[in-house]
Amino acid sequence: MEEIYYLQKEIQRLNQIISAYEKFRELSHKELKLADQTIKAYQEIQELNRVEQMALYDKLNLQKKQNFLEDEIKKLLDLYPYDDEQVIEKIKKEKPNIQNVFSSFFYVLTHFEFSEDQAKTIYKEIKQIQKEMELLLKRKIDFRVVMLDYFINSLKIFKNPVTIEIQILEHLQNQAIFDELTNLYNRRFIFYFFNKELDRAKRHKHELTVILFDIDNFKKINDSMGHLVGDNVLRLFAKVLKDNIRNEDTLGRIGGEEFLLILPETSIYNSTKLINRIRDILSEISDNKLFFTFSSGISGYPYHGEDAMTLLHLADKSLLKAKVEGKNRDYIYNNF
Repeated sequence: MEEIYYLQKEIQRLNQIISAYEKFRELSHKELKLADQTIKAYQEIQELNRVEQMALYDKLNLQKKQNFLEDEIKKLLDLYPYDDEQVIEKIKKEKPNIQNVFSSFFYVLTHFEFSEDQAKTIYKEIKQIQKEMELLLKRKIDFRVVMLDYFINSLKIFKNPVTIEIQILEHLQNQAIFDELTNLYNRRFIFYFFNKELDRAKRHKHELTVILFDIDNFKKINDSMGHLVGDNVLRLFAKVLKDNIRNEDTLGRIGGEEFLLILPETSIYNSTKLINRIRDILSEISDNKLFFTFSSGISGYPYHGEDAMTLLHLADKSLLKAKVEGKNRDYIYNNF
């Protein structure tokens, strides 16, 4: 019996490690810049041992260096937009210990991942073609023009490429993840995390609580005080929410004045403590010119449902009850 017990404990420990790495792999390239928070969360809720924590930190530090290198390449491309050799040489000179200059250079330009050896070979071949084209046309040919031809006709990894400025691309990537006004996750991304956290709760038999917030009388605020004030209300509410949740919680704006908060490993009744704290903070920082309240609806796994849409629907139903019964209050779903 003792052996079975220790075997079960070991299986549980391995599942925790797998879950941590699953979360890490789910993060997009952009999100990895925020991954310190993810690791801190897993230290708290997954109880990783020292070796496991160090493995995650090693991976994070490696990614931080990679992100830093890519940012440096982008800056140099802005400084020397028509001189790839200068960009490469500057990086080599300023960061002599970095081993993945060429692969990072191509990732910034194409978002394709190559090994460093592959990238070096590709770079040499493109430079050779560039020389031949310049001799033939008797004028300078930009490296990126030759690179595009090479990837289409030689490597055949591009079929229908679109050219776009790096800054515009980054802006579009940011828009795909974050709500522009509040800088919280947007509707699409919060639902993505909602499903992932729900899957994790099922796998590890943890509770999960869903809170749907709605600012009371928001249309009246917009109509009487103007949309700029309304925007400030949304930003303030988003900031108060964000400043008072844990690293492992996930918050997003799902539309208008509605916000969705996912609380992993949190009971429904414990979540009300957070809501009360947020209401107290808003009362303290509000004044007569900018005073607003909110209502919320609460549901939770596994008590109210096992899929995201059911939990969201029941939280919404609870929110509606809070609105109908006078606003500035919270309801936990209870088959009403």
